[in-house]
Amino acid sequence: MREVIPFRERKVDWALWGFFFINLTFITYQVDTEQLVIKDPDDFEYPVWPLPFIIDLVHWWGRNFDPALMARPVWWQMTIWIDQLFFGPFYAAALYAFWRGREWIRN
Repeated sequence: MREVIPFRERKVDWALWGFFFINLTFITYQVDTEQLVIKDPDDFEYPVWPLPFIIDLVHWWGRNFDPALMARPVWWQMTIWIDQLFFGPFYAAALYAFWRGREWIRN
């Protein structure tokens, strides 16, 4: 068994950990959740989650930069479900693995 290098000394792992953290906490379970709970961005009531300011931010982004986000076609919704069901749990596992220096996360 190899000796684990402390996380503070693995600088590349910091970048990977940051990527997985942002995707888990912000993209997958806030931005993507908004896509699933609000079917019509022009006619909705604010749900409990995500928070209203996140919904407003997502709608601002969609109106100004990403029309597919606002149109919500079926293919788009399927990518959101894949992100929720598969990538979200992977991001959580990756955060743990990189923090603890586990080899099973690496190729």
